Formats: sequence, structure tokens, C-alpha cells
Amino acid sequence: MKKIASMLAVGLTVAMLGGCANAGASSSAEATAENPMVLTLAHGLSETHTVHIAMTEFADKVEERTDGRIQVRILPNGQLGSENENMEQLMAGVISMTKVSAPGLATYNESYHTFGLPYIFDDTQDFYHVMDSEPMQEFFLSSADDGS
Repeated sequence: MKKIASMLAVGLTVAMLGGCANAGASSSAEATAENPMVLTLAHGLSETHTVHIAMTEFADKVEERTDGRIQVRILPNGQLGSENENMEQLMAGVISMTKVSAPGLATYNESYHTFGLPYIFDDTQDFYHVMDSEPMQEFFLSSADDGS
């Protein structure tokens, strides 16, 4: 009986992950409102978290600004696993986007530990000044070859 339950669990997991892959058109050039490109965004936050609420606004704006050709399907509450599992799924192409914290990114590049330091920025203005700078953009792009 345990063997059957294990096989069912594996089968359901594979089916769920298969259902989370990008559906519809495979590129924005091919996408139409009738056959949209669907991007999956998985994260571990609750649906009441302000970041999730911002993500839903993002998804709404993407659909609106592309006249329905591109849609973002959000999977909150860790439905597809932990931050690390979501990063692995992102790199494997199972999901299109994820939201992870700096410690999660530090798994792939230790420099991200810097963002966990307390009082690293003087205020919000300083944060945006640093984050929008050219050296930071280069830093963020430096992990592109790693798939993250």
C-alpha cells in the first residue's frame, strides 16, 4: 500500500509541475489574445503579503499592456516548494519567474549575502540610488550565466 501511495504522490507531483510549465504561445511574437504566452511566477509568500499584492498588480498590467497576449500566472504560498526549489525550477525552465530573498540568491553567488547586512543603506533614497547605479546593474547581470 505504501508503494502505491508513493507512486501516486510522484505522479501527482510530476503532473503538477507539468501543468506549471509555460502554456500557450512559446514567444511573445507568436502570442495572441486567443493563444497567449503564459508565464508562471512562483513564490513562498501569502496572498495577503504586500509583495504578492504588487505581483498581482504587475500581472494585471502585463496582461493589460499586451492586450492579453501575455499573462502571468502566480503560484503563491510555496505551492511549488521552497525558495531554493523555486530557483532550481527557474533554472530548469519549469517556471518563468520567482521571488527569492537575498540569502536564497547567495546560494548561487555569495556576494548576495551583502544585502542581509543591517543598516547598509542610510535611507530609502540611498537604497534606490545604489540599486539603480550602473555597477549594481552589472552585478545583477553577472549571475545571468548561472541561470539565476
